[in-house]
Amino acid sequence: MATASLPGREIFAGDTVSAREDAEIAWIVLGGERPFTIDEAFPRDFTAATESVESSEARALVITGTTKVFCAGANLRLGPKLREPEFARNWLRTQHEAVARLAECRLPTVSAVQGAAAGAGCNLAIASDYVVAVPTARFSQAFIRIGLATDMGSVYLLPRRVGYQVAREMMLTGREVAGEEALRIGLADELCDDSALRARAREVAAERAGGPLAAYAAVKGGLARGAAMPLRDSLDLEMRLQLEVMSDPDFEEGTSAFLEKRPPRYGH
Repeated sequence: MATASLPGREIFAGDTVSAREDAEIAWIVLGGERPFTIDEAFPRDFTAATESVESSEARALVITGTTKVFCAGANLRLGPKLREPEFARNWLRTQHEAVARLAECRLPTVSAVQGAAAGAGCNLAIASDYVVAVPTARFSQAFIRIGLATDMGSVYLLPRRVGYQVAREMMLTGREVAGEEALRIGLADELCDDSALRARAREVAAERAGGPLAAYAAVKGGLARGAAMPLRDSLDLEMRLQLEVMSDPDFEEGTSAFLEKRPPRYGH
């Protein structure tokens, strides 16, 4: 699954991450020829790649790997540095900024997951709006296996996907969840054959790229902020978001298309 097999033009090239634009679809590509692990350069590269995508003409984003592993988590050769408090604090801060940028991306996002999505790699996958995985993909909160707590969004992202008790069990055991179980508990949104992974992820992204992006962004922002609010605070939040979207051209197009009994043409 090499980068060269992806269509479009390169819009960012970092040490560990690249980004491409293919018409309305952007790709963030993890790694090169070896199974991808998160190293020292990753947070900077991933944030820059996300910024490149958001400033492009793309209307949806797919995250994919270049090998049979989506992301195997942190590069454990960083262990000695991570025992230095200042380095660890700065690295975690920039890692967390990277995953937040993905979770808060204004575009619809899709992860295409094959092989391991372990530790931080699991959280990177589920920070997307939609996860397409192959049956042999393996999700895990592997931190506990090496004596660590969780980071990169576990305590926020995972319970929202699978519920509190399943998230707790995954975090405390570090066990792998694959295939049908991943689909059943909500780690994956759908499964597809290995050979169709990128094509299916692109198809899902293209479906959403044709939708009302301002409304998508408002729904994502409302879900992220409103779930922990009291009812009346969440209603106020919805009012603010809805008023913003009502002034967007997509609302006019959506209502006109409905009344004229035709498909809407958002973004034109």
